[in-house]
Parts: sequence; structure tokens; C-alpha cells
Amino acid sequence: MLRTILRTFTVLAVACSVVNVAQANVVLEDGVYQLNSHRDGSARPPLYGLRLDGLGTGDQNDIYTFDFNGPGAAMFMDLDVANNSIRIFGTAFGGLDVGNTYDNIANGQVGLWNIDFTYTSGIQVLGDGEIIAGPMNAANNGSITPIVDATHFTSGVFSGGNAIPLVDYNGAVNDPTFHIDFGHRTPGDVISGWGWVNHGSYPHQYDSDWLFEVGPRVPVPGAVYLAALGIGFVGARSRRKKA
Repeated sequence: MLRTILRTFTVLAVACSVVNVAQANVVLEDGVYQLNSHRDGSARPPLYGLRLDGLGTGDQNDIYTFDFNGPGAAMFMDLDVANNSIRIFGTAFGGLDVGNTYDNIANGQVGLWNIDFTYTSGIQVLGDGEIIAGPMNAANNGSITPIVDATHFTSGVFSGGNAIPLVDYNGAVNDPTFHIDFGHRTPGDVISGWGWVNHGSYPHQYDSDWLFEVGPRVPVPGAVYLAALGIGFVGARSRRKKA
């Protein structure tokens, strides 16, 4: 009897240690994080966290990038692996990239944009702690919307202020479409998020993808403040936090 009890205790102890190791290896715990433009986007400068070539034209030679740290920008990620959700949302500055800068604002191609995208399919933590979503699924989707005012988007294709659909994509249909991990084109201690997306009704444009760096976690009072500003954070909700 004692031998059986000891064997059961040993099995439970090993199981608990495996869970603890897995939790310790997770790149990020559930929570809301500030997002920053990536330091190594291939179309930089300007730096950006999202690139959607051909956004207004369907021409992949027209480079559109979105700076997560530009004037008026505030981008966040609500990571909720426990409930199968990764939401990327907020406001970015950008539009048509004409070399080392953005196009003239008067041309109606540059300004502030509301971004809201949620992954709800295929979210899991790999053995090394990397967080992934996918494979490609239409359930992983969102939109990008130009913020029209007296100065920005006063003419042209974005002047109506219409939301442009976004959906995840991967040419290798069985592979993950989104990743969160250390050291993606950065020093090893920097956490990045990256993955391809499609926009509008166009076929996939190269390049159209997330490429951002994950900044500090937003404390609860900060999250409540964001909700008060109407940025779109879905306020306090019950969730299981990782230890």
C-alpha cells in the first residue's frame, strides 16, 4: 500500500514539474503589452510594425508601412493564450512609403489608422516557449481603417474612411501564420511578433506582414485608462493567468 502511495506521489510530482517547466519557458505570460516598431524591417526607414504593400492600389510596388511609435500612435497586444485569443489593436501612423519617409500628407495616402486584428485559431505554446497561431484560418482576421479628418485622407482612395479587411495568410498552408518569440532579426533578449496577412480583396502582396517588437506589459490601471480613451481594449475580464 505504502509503495503504491509513493509511486502515485512520484508520478504527480513529475507531472507538476513538467507543467512548471512549461510555464517557465513561455515567452510571454497572458496580459496586455505595448507594441513597438521593429528595428529590422526591410523597407525601413521609417521603422514600422506592419507592412501592407499595395494597400490602396493592389500594386505590390507601392509600399505601405505603419509606424507603431509615430506621432499619435499607440499599439497594443492583448495576449490571452488561456482563452485562445491574441488581439493586436490600437492606432498607428503611416501609409505610402516613398523612400526614407512617408508621402506628403496632402496627397491623401498618409495619416493615423485604427488597427484591430484577433487570432482565435490554432494558438499554442511550443516546447521552447514560442507562441504561435495557425495554420491559416479565416477566423483569424480584423481590419485597418484610415482616420479621416480635416488634414488627413481628404481625397483619394482612403477618403471614405472605410475599414479594409485583414486576414492571416501563409503560402505553406499547414504552417503557423503568426509567431511570438525571442530574437527574430533582433538581439536575443528582444521579443518580436511576426506573420503574414492579406488585405482587402487582393491576392497576397509581398510584403504584407506583421513585424513588431513587444514592449512592456501594461499594468491594470493603464489598461483601464486605455478603455476610457476608447482605444478598444476590452476591459477587465476573468482569465486564468500563468504563474
